[in-house]
Amino acid sequence: MPAPEGEPIPALAAPPQGASVRITRMRFADADHLSEATRHARIEVSVAGGRGYHGGLVTLEAPELKIQWGFHGVPLMVSGQVKEPAILSVWGSGGSGRCNGQAMGRGVLFYPAGTELQSRSDGACGRVSASVSNLESLARSLAPDLDLAEGSGRRYADGAREAVAVIRSLLLTARRAVESGGAALRDASARRALAEQLGMAIVRAVAGDRPNRRREGIAACAALVREAEEILRARRYQPVSVPELCKVLGASEARLREAFQRIYGTGPSSYLRLRRLHLVRRKLRTTRREECTVSAAASSLGFYEFGRFAGEYRAVFGELPSQTERAR
Repeated sequence: MPAPEGEPIPALAAPPQGASVRITRMRFADADHLSEATRHARIEVSVAGGRGYHGGLVTLEAPELKIQWGFHGVPLMVSGQVKEPAILSVWGSGGSGRCNGQAMGRGVLFYPAGTELQSRSDGACGRVSASVSNLESLARSLAPDLDLAEGSGRRYADGAREAVAVIRSLLLTARRAVESGGAALRDASARRALAEQLGMAIVRAVAGDRPNRRREGIAACAALVREAEEILRARRYQPVSVPELCKVLGASEARLREAFQRIYGTGPSSYLRLRRLHLVRRKLRTTRREECTVSAAASSLGFYEFGRFAGEYRAVFGELPSQTERAR
């Protein structure tokens, strides 16, 4: 029997041989390691609460499709750019999930290539993403009037319940095949059939969904949050305040607060404080001890109440900043 959704994926049997199919399994005990593993996909991951990080990823790659399953034991905040058209499904075992301002429930989100992913989980969660190589050709056949790249590029495919149910069933079938060692995936015709069925279900789910004004408002919020994140990336280790961010963006604090609440479920002040905690940790782990102490790293990012800072740091990363410093 496969592991229930939301639980860690068990150890895999030997992966199938040959260049056509590749199955990889990675375990992580640190969010920085997870970030490094996903950076090639232009995805940034931050711990948003809890005690440290534990989780893992299992990836199936084949010419016809790519599927990745993940389990994360603490709340995460994830942002980045989707490289190819893909669906994303998130479920929570200890909290709810939000992706681009939408509460996930048991639906899926569809992302055309080049669009932005902005998500936050409120507790431990699992997620699965999938892309199909011939999705655009299937869309031309099944829904000629559907433009997969139109508008904001985000469609919440929850209205087409039957198609969503088919997607979830096919993803579970693929997961069972992976857990059993991948033998069923060696057959190219079987993989093509799985990819075609999954692609058809994705097209039907997206075509069956209809935009509404609320989603148009969410698209504007997502664009503002994305612009704010680009400014923060350009500032690197510089602490940025909410008023300063509002000034650069040309947006009011109320508008910025609404945007972050709708996209990540948290205000910009909390988001910026979490970002500064991660930047302190990165400094402590990448700078030689004689060049940067804990107090120097903390104060450079705007933390001056060191007792409170140490407590917040430990709550997020599961260790005191002095322990991170000693591990260098």
